[in-house]
This record gives sequence, structure tokens and C-alpha cells, in this order.
Amino acid sequence: MRPHPRIIGYLTRALEHELNAVQQYQTRAALTELWGLPDLAAHYRQEAIEELAHAERLTRQLLLLGVAPTALALTAVRPGRDPQEMAALSAEMERAAVHLYDDACQFCQRIRDQEHWTLFQGLLNEELAHFQQYQAAATGNAP
Repeated sequence: MRPHPRIIGYLTRALEHELNAVQQYQTRAALTELWGLPDLAAHYRQEAIEELAHAERLTRQLLLLGVAPTALALTAVRPGRDPQEMAALSAEMERAAVHLYDDACQFCQRIRDQEHWTLFQGLLNEELAHFQQYQAAATGNAP
């Protein structure tokens, strides 16, 4: 059964978001490495790997649905001028992901699409944890 067209739209938007996040985190990793902050660089590299795993899950789902995965709207890189600004920009990016996945989950519930709800809910939980982590770091309340 072909999913609702809005589900394909959510999957495509999510793929674009995740690939943007990979680009942002790879840039931040390289920049913090140049600044002599290897621990922070390693953190951002790990974030890029996690976001790439999200993109892979979304790509796989699109392929299972017979849809060619495309990400046409990669945004300009916003690396940040210092670690605190990087955290604030990361929190902003993760907040957008939380909003996207929350919307997708609500739509899946309305149309009773359990399979895609499960996918989006898993991504929502992971992105919410990232958002909370970066929000704390941006405000100086990181553990």
C-alpha cells in the first residue's frame, strides 16, 4: 500500500534536515579541530555520524516506498564563532528537527500509520535529547 503523500513529504524534508545537520556538524568538527579543541571536535564528529545514521534510515524508508531519495535544499553552513555560539546554533537546528518530527508523528497518528509513526517517534526522541543537550550548553548549564 502506498503511503499518504504527506508521509513522503515528511520523509523527504527529514532527509534534507539530516543531511544539513551532517554538513553543519562536520564543519564544526573541522573548525574546532583547527582551534585546538580536539574533544569538542570529536563530539561534533560523533554528532555527524549519528545524523548520517538518521539520513540512512530515512533513505532506506524512501527506497522501500519506491521513492528516489533527494535532498534539494541544503542550507548554507553556519559554523559559529565560538563554542557557545556553535551550541546555540546546534540547539536551533535540533529544535527544528524536533518540530518536524513532532508534526510528522501527529500526522501519522491522525491517519493511523503506525509504521511511520514509529520511525518518526524514534527520530523525535533522539533529536529531543540533542536539543536539550545543546540548549543547556548554549546557556552555560551543561553538565
